[in-house]
Amino acid sequence: MPPSRAGMKRIQGYFSPRVKRQFRLLAINSDLTEEDLVGRALNLLFKAEGLPEIAFDRGGAHEAGPFR
Repeated sequence: MPPSRAGMKRIQGYFSPRVKRQFRLLAINSDLTEEDLVGRALNLLFKAEGLPEIAFDRGGAHEAGPFR
């Protein structure tokens, strides 16, 4: 395991190939990683629910996150 993933937990789901393809294109067009996009989506969900936006509070590679 890379040091940047130490202490981290994976979040995943199963979606159609069309969703995966569109998500990959969004990442490419945004010049972001898929992981960055998942973090952004989680923070939007957290914010909508009145929760702290903590998706990039990892103490690792994305400590500051691309959307802070």
